[in-house]
Amino acid sequence: MNNITKKELWIFISAIIIIAATFGGGIMYLNNHQESLLASAADIVPRKAIVSVPADAITSPAIATGTAVTGTATTTRKGSVAIKPPAPAPVKKDTNLPAPTPAPVPSPAPTPTPAPAPVPAPAPAPTPAPVQPTVKTLPYMLTSFSKDQGWETWWGNFQIATDSITFGSNKDNGGGGVLLHGTNDWTNYTFSATLDWVKGQQFGLLARYTDPDDYVLCNFNEENLGSIHITVEQRLHGGTAILASGDIFDYDQLGGSNVTASIKVQDTYAVCAFNNHTISSFETGGTINPPFTGRIGFTAWDPNPDNSLIVVKSIDVEKSY
Repeated sequence: MNNITKKELWIFISAIIIIAATFGGGIMYLNNHQESLLASAADIVPRKAIVSVPADAITSPAIATGTAVTGTATTTRKGSVAIKPPAPAPVKKDTNLPAPTPAPVPSPAPTPTPAPAPVPAPAPAPTPAPVQPTVKTLPYMLTSFSKDQGWETWWGNFQIATDSITFGSNKDNGGGGVLLHGTNDWTNYTFSATLDWVKGQQFGLLARYTDPDDYVLCNFNEENLGSIHITVEQRLHGGTAILASGDIFDYDQLGGSNVTASIKVQDTYAVCAFNNHTISSFETGGTINPPFTGRIGFTAWDPNPDNSLIVVKSIDVEKSY
């Protein structure tokens, strides 16, 4: 101390006074500007990271006992504590990791194939009824009818039943006809039939039919009620020749039931009969030209559509000499 000069002592004391004054001034400044400094500090903290804690939470056991509170805390004007959460640590991407394996897509379960339904064995076809021989022989008689006999529609309507065949016109035309297969080779014969003349102006019996343009016909025409006009005709190559004709007068009905009619062809002449009334081309000199063989059949006609109908009940064909 004796070695310290008065000047050095004075400098030391002055430094202490300056430090004390500075410290005291700083404390006074902090006391006077505490609230404004805290408010400025609060404004610096991002608003999304501030969590306001009530003032009484400062005295909570965690703070009172010195438990650390994560984040940076500042005291607000009213004694609350603003806690700024720490920034999350950056995640470092490891480029050496293998690429994620996609989850396997399950394959659809296979649809079971249904067992094939058993196919029943087809029933054996029924044995067809025996068919009449294609070529028919004389004499030939029918009192019952079936399709197996060889009846064929020529034109118009045709129906077949066990006890009859029915033919005639329809709404589109005025006539109809039917033919019998297996009679193509017949030459000289008398073809007779019992029938009901239900309606229509005329009907006929065919003989030696080969095609629509070649046949012999007995035609029975009731154009006027009570009079039957009979003609023997040959249609040859599309043309028609009248070989004989005659009339039955005082016929007291229209059409009629159980009418008997027939046609006879013998070499070059023909005879027609209606209820035992006959006319013949032999008597008039009319001559039949070839062909001299062919089928039998029926026709019916009326000038008005759907107005002719014949029901055949039996037929009888005999050789003629």
